[in-house]
Amino acid sequence: MAHRATRLNDDFIKALNMIDLEFAPRGRPSKDDRAVIDAWRSLHGEYTRAPADGAEQHEVTAWSQRIEDRIAALLLAMSKALKYNFTEEQIRRGIYYPRGRVEIEQNAAAVLPS
Repeated sequence: MAHRATRLNDDFIKALNMIDLEFAPRGRPSKDDRAVIDAWRSLHGEYTRAPADGAEQHEVTAWSQRIEDRIAALLLAMSKALKYNFTEEQIRRGIYYPRGRVEIEQNAAAVLPS
């Protein structure tokens, strides 16, 4: 939740990679834990089907929306499994991320080799 606005943040990536460890304990996972694992696999699958370089803008936009939807579904499943009561609205829009920070990240990304 803390890094849902900064998806290239190392902590966000580490958190995703910990899902199988945290929500698939030895033995049989609960129904809620299974929902988290399934939502993570759905998101991971979408990440691996990223549009190719040079893809049409509408393809990139559609893929980005699917990513947004799958992240929201994952965070909702995690919320339920961890006994929180976050709503989809809170997950999608309850983020403070200042414009200046966005610009800093965009400028940093612009100088990276492609």
